[in-house]
Amino acid sequence: MEQTLNGIPETLLIPLWAKAVETELSNPILKDYKAVEMLEQIDYDFKKFDREWATQISIAVRTEILDNTTKAFIHNNPDSVIVNIGCGLDNRYSRLDNGKIHWYDLDLPESIKFRKQFFKETDR
Repeated sequence: MEQTLNGIPETLLIPLWAKAVETELSNPILKDYKAVEMLEQIDYDFKKFDREWATQISIAVRTEILDNTTKAFIHNNPDSVIVNIGCGLDNRYSRLDNGKIHWYDLDLPESIKFRKQFFKETDR
């Protein structure tokens, strides 16, 4: 799938790449198989990030921290509403859904349009 994002919307590909790379490691901080699946479908030169190990590991750690914080919030507020602003291609909902929360992913129009290629409305 060809990607036509530019500027700020294009940056959503960086955390996607980082989570996919982390998932493929022998002892990953997190596993995001959806990120691996999406990365394989996007026609983009992800090799330009190959030397960005510090960025990759920091995104993996940040994702783990945000996942754990969100899990704790959901545990304490099982019927809550969560708004993920600047969601990019984030897949946190799929990893943390308890079947009761209402989750809204928000981003720039270009990012949401690109995102819809991977996530169905029924995924929410």
